[in-house]
Amino acid sequence: MANTLQNLTRASPRPDLSFLQPAAFDLARLAFSLKPVIIDSSTTAAHHSYSQTRTLKELCLHLFLFILSEGHPLPVLNYVTSQLQASDCQADTNMDVSLIRFFVSHLLSTISPPYSDSAATSLGRLLLTSSCSAALSSEFFDGRKRPLLEEAVEELLRKAKGLTAQEKTSIASSYRTAKGASKRQLAR
Repeated sequence: MANTLQNLTRASPRPDLSFLQPAAFDLARLAFSLKPVIIDSSTTAAHHSYSQTRTLKELCLHLFLFILSEGHPLPVLNYVTSQLQASDCQADTNMDVSLIRFFVSHLLSTISPPYSDSAATSLGRLLLTSSCSAALSSEFFDGRKRPLLEEAVEELLRKAKGLTAQEKTSIASSYRTAKGASKRQLAR
């Protein structure tokens, strides 16, 4: 009996779930593309309210962050960046600013420098999107995450070989705006 109890209390090795990564990523991408459906009251089609859709998207972002933390940052960063770039070009967006702040703040808590060149470039492209820049410079971005943002920006400016000098300058100027917003927020 005591031997069985010892076996139960021993920490078991973490199972290899890497085979789930492609399927989980595809599932999250599919669910993330859902939009609230506005229907006529006379139809019986199923619909999702804005609140339900936002909750589902937040869960997808959690899944994306999990996949990222399990060693697959590039597909996640590239996908989220493509969604933000698409939303910069059209009024119909998959992410509102609160979801962007949620994702970036959790992203900054999940990853830390030093970044690989490709990860720094992907993160830089994410920060270059106008919707991300606006979300990070708003007063609603968590002030406790600002030091992580500063550290990430400084690292990617040094490391991202895939970004042009103009893109790095744009990130640096957006970063200064975000830093200024942080100081204004602290002064209140």
